[in-house]
Amino acid sequence: MAEEGIEERPEESGEEELDIPSGTRITALADGVFAIVMTLLVLGIDMPEVADDQLGDRLMGEILLVWPKLSAFVVSFLVLGIYWIGHHSQFHFMKGVNRTALWLNIVFFMFVSLVPFSTRVVGHYGTQGFSLWLYAANLILISMVLLVHWRYAMRAGLLKDEADEEMARSASRRILVGPAIYVAAIGVSFFSARLALLVILLAPVLHILPGPIHLHWTR
Repeated sequence: MAEEGIEERPEESGEEELDIPSGTRITALADGVFAIVMTLLVLGIDMPEVADDQLGDRLMGEILLVWPKLSAFVVSFLVLGIYWIGHHSQFHFMKGVNRTALWLNIVFFMFVSLVPFSTRVVGHYGTQGFSLWLYAANLILISMVLLVHWRYAMRAGLLKDEADEEMARSASRRILVGPAIYVAAIGVSFFSARLALLVILLAPVLHILPGPIHLHWTR
């Protein structure tokens, strides 16, 4: 028990201190991380090399040959857009962060930063089921860390009063839509890795279209 007149510090009481300014710094860091990662995606598309005297005959065909990499780029770019919106949506309803929330965000950014690598693997080895499994696992890990962060913010009292329990639980269910689709894509990859990539594309499509899983904020 603290002595009378002496305020007990959060670290002494076993509670983590609420840090309000860091929320803005994390969203700024998120913008930077996503901007870099989304730019790196397009750098993973190799430009085909065609001799000058064969440009008229071969250029179109060589460009068409990179469509698997282009399709992986499109899917990854849109999926990252979902995560960027979801991350900002969470912080819209958070009044501050603590040390645990900071580290959860670091882990989230780590898995986000792996997307250019897993996308490149799919682009190069798109016919191999393992490439799709690796890619889907990357996306599942991002989703689960985002979910853990949201659930922790609920339990730790980091959410604003406007984020009532029903809204918070609804947001948790929306986050799980992505992993459900990615798991389904892994199942489809046993038959066709290319088709599995199209299944993953359902995740951004479902979030782009207005509906019950539409991620947005209105305030």
